[in-house]
This record gives sequence, C-alpha cells and structure tokens, in this order.
Amino acid sequence: MEIIDRTAETAGTTRTRNDPPKQIYSRHDRQSLDQVRGAFLHQTYFFNPNPSRYDHTIAHFVILRRGDVLQVRPLTAGLNSVSNGRAVDIEFEGRYPSLRQIRHLRRTDAPVPHPTLPQLLAGRALLRHLRDTQGIAHVWGHRQASRMERDNCPGPQLWYNVGEWAVRNLGLTSTGLRESIPVAWRTERSLELVWPSPLDDPWDDARFDTMISRVNRW
Repeated sequence: MEIIDRTAETAGTTRTRNDPPKQIYSRHDRQSLDQVRGAFLHQTYFFNPNPSRYDHTIAHFVILRRGDVLQVRPLTAGLNSVSNGRAVDIEFEGRYPSLRQIRHLRRTDAPVPHPTLPQLLAGRALLRHLRDTQGIAHVWGHRQASRMERDNCPGPQLWYNVGEWAVRNLGLTSTGLRESIPVAWRTERSLELVWPSPLDDPWDDARFDTMISRVNRW
C-alpha cells in the first residue's frame, strides 16, 4: 500500500488548532515500538480534503475520504491521546452518525452520511500493513478508552467495516480495555446489508454507490 509521508512537514508542530489548543505529544514524547500492541480507530468529526489540514491532528495516520493514507507522525511518537504510548492512532476524515442517528435519518428519508469505499479499503490495508510490519495484535475504537468523551468514535460504520473486519479477517482482537464495542456495532443487520463482510477489492465504486442509494431509500 502507498503511504504519503508528511512527518517532515509536521516535525515542528506541537499543538493542535483547537480552541484552546492541545499539546500533540504526551509528556513522554516517544513510545517504544516494542510496546505498541494495537491501533485505535477515530473519526475526525470534520471534512477537509487538504492533507496539510491534518498536520495539527493528534494521530499517527489520517485516512482521507478519497483513500489517501497520510502518515503525520512517526510510529515512535508518543501522542497526547488514548493510545497512551501503547498503540497507533488512526483518524478517518469525516463526521459519521451513530446508530440512533442513522435510524432517524432513514425514517425521515434523509441522506445517511457514510465513509467512502476507498476510505474503508485503505483502512483495512493499513491495519493489515501494521499487523504484518509492526506485529499489532489489537484494534480498538476510541470509545473503548474514553466513552464519556467520544461515545460515537469511530462510529458504527467505520467499526463494522474496518475494525470488525480486522477482527474477523486479520485475527486482531478488540478486548483488553475497560469498555467494549457495542454489540450493535458488530452485528447490526442494516450495516451488514450496506457493506457485507468481507468487503474486498472486487467491489467497485459503482456497485458501492448503488447500494448506498438503495439503503438511503429504506
């Protein structure tokens, strides 16, 4: 897989653009690769296709909706995040709904925001790459480490199609933290009808868009 390396551009960036700004790095700004056990999945809660917009993001990788995988921090960077020096942080561009919001939007015939096919496949490829090169054994959602702060992070769509896919197909586990993934995120029938598992390379954008159009009419 192709990873766009932006670590040189972000080397001098230490604070986010939040109001107030947050420190990007933890007190111990380095983590040992021997201690990296898994990956946390997040959603950015905003849309922006400009790679430089993510230079101030607390993450190791950012996956854009068009499928680009940006590496914005080296894996040895200890980040001020739920990873706590033991995992890789992966952000997905977008603001995606909870299951409750998805059901409400369908009842009102409103469009349901969703990740793109290139984004989902890139997320799967990155987890496979990290398993094969770094030996990660776990995949977690942000909510598992900080439910009160990010109850819908990464959200059911990203979890079912990337996190749960990795559990079923890559042998990763999502256990070991105080919170578990909601059962509905793992088994929700409507999610499965949109993106059957496994979703792999034979799928194309046209077929994907047709299924999205159909489910938005339910």
